[in-house]
Amino acid sequence: MTTAANTTVLQSFVTTVLDGKNLPAAEKFLSQNFLHHDRAPGEETGQQTGLAGTKAFFTNTVFAAFSRFNTTFEDLVAEGDLIAGRWRQTSVNTGTWLGRPATNATVDIAGISIVRVRDGLIVEEWESRDSVSMLRQLGVSLPKLTVLSASDAAVPPKFTPAPFRANGSLAPGGGSLGLIDLKALVGSLFAGVYNSGNLGLLQLLLAPGYVLHDPTGLLPATRSGLASLVTTFRTGMPDFATTVDLQLAQGDRVVSRWTGRGTHKDTLFGIPRTGVPVTVSGISVMRVRGTQIQEEWLLWDQLSLLQQIAKAPL
Repeated sequence: MTTAANTTVLQSFVTTVLDGKNLPAAEKFLSQNFLHHDRAPGEETGQQTGLAGTKAFFTNTVFAAFSRFNTTFEDLVAEGDLIAGRWRQTSVNTGTWLGRPATNATVDIAGISIVRVRDGLIVEEWESRDSVSMLRQLGVSLPKLTVLSASDAAVPPKFTPAPFRANGSLAPGGGSLGLIDLKALVGSLFAGVYNSGNLGLLQLLLAPGYVLHDPTGLLPATRSGLASLVTTFRTGMPDFATTVDLQLAQGDRVVSRWTGRGTHKDTLFGIPRTGVPVTVSGISVMRVRGTQIQEEWLLWDQLSLLQQIAKAPL
């Protein structure tokens, strides 16, 4: 199938099954062996495994507690059999959820999903959503996360993120950036900044007018916002390192699903040291112009972090 056809599968699944609350139609969009890699709030690990398990989760948890879903895709990126959708969703809490009575509140959250489509069916999905905001809108008390302030320092003079010169221009023989080059540029951000702590690289990799879209409201919308995030991660977990698990690109956008791991050895997002190993995942959508990242939409699993170091519920 074409990338356009695969994209239609994702859109139709959301419109028909979720927003349309037509669960019997799920078999038209999900494979029998469908696997959801990321646990949703209220989901036991592995519940969304297989078509039958996923339908049961929707019946017993999602549709039992929420109604009037309305999902809007704000951006779609497709490469090969992968499709990433950045979305906004509202729903109404009309039933008991996790032992809590209905609030009849309208919940408004943002999320990013990546799905793999084969032979017209979705076979697996990765997702990052603003679960902390969702819970707070439903009256659940959670610790407040705080970040450290940071600024992007001078660019290390000898660092050259492949395949670029230190001044940010393409290496000899380069022209407009291809998909591999776009992914290499974004890969340099994870390797050089997140994993090595070289905040100066932000001046090289991010445009002066770079805009960071953080639906959670935790970070400033500038280069200093990303610098604050990295500083907070690496101060609380000096051994913090990320791996890019999945990446796709189309046009000027690169989507990266990443996992960060480290040991909680110091205050982390305002939470005192626990000494426990921590794993968090996230999805970033970056827009590139020239040889710099101009804009980024970032969501990572803050709820999972709170569960690991602050004994948050769910």
